Amino acid sequence: PAALNTAALFSVAKTNCAGLTCSKCIIDSYCSYCYLTGSCVTSESCPATETANTTAQCPAISSTSPPRVSVTGGSPWIAYLTALKTGLQASDYRCVFTISNATYSSTKTVTAISVDTSAVTVTCIAPQFSAALYTSPAFTYTGTTYIAWKPPSGSLVAWTSKSRKSNFYNCYVRLGACSVPEIECGWCFT
Repeated sequence: PAALNTAALFSVAKTNCAGLTCSKCIIDSYCSYCYLTGSCVTSESCPATETANTTAQCPAISSTSPPRVSVTGGSPWIAYLTALKTGLQASDYRCVFTISNATYSSTKTVTAISVDTSAVTVTCIAPQFSAALYTSPAFTYTGTTYIAWKPPSGSLVAWTSKSRKSNFYNCYVRLGACSVPEIECGWCFT
C-alpha cells in the first residue's frame, strides 16, 4: 500500500483575510480586524492588543447627535461609537464628512475636539462646505460620515469599519414649514 500523506489529510484552506468585512473577520479563527491598518489581516500580522477580535465588536458609528449636519458648519457633531481605540487623544481622531450628488461632491476632514471614553463618543465641529451649496435650491443632501485616526507618521486610517449614511441640510434654503431641520436653523420659534 502507498504511504499515507498525513499533511494532505489535514490541509485546510486559509481564508483570504483582505477580502473580509470586519464582521466576518472577527469570527474567522485565521484572521483579525486590525485597528492599526483598519483592515482584515492574518492574526499573526497584527498585535493582539490592536485587534477587534479581543472585543468582538467592529468599530462603527451607532448614532449621531444631531442626526443631521448643517452644510454651513460650525456646530458640534457627536458620533456615538461601538468602540474606541485605547491610548488615543482627541487630536488623534478625525471626522470625515462627504456630500455627493449629481451636481456636487466634496469631502471634508476635521480633527476631533473631544473624546469621551465612558460614553464612547468622538466630538467634532461640523465643517463648512462650499458656498455653491448655499444658493442651491435643495434643502437636504445625502452623504456619509466616518471616524478615522491619524498615526504619528502616516496617513489616515479608517476607524469605523464602514461609512454611515448621513443627511446634511442647508439653512440658506427656506421651505416655509417649521420642520425639525428648520427649527435647527433657527427659523421657527416654539
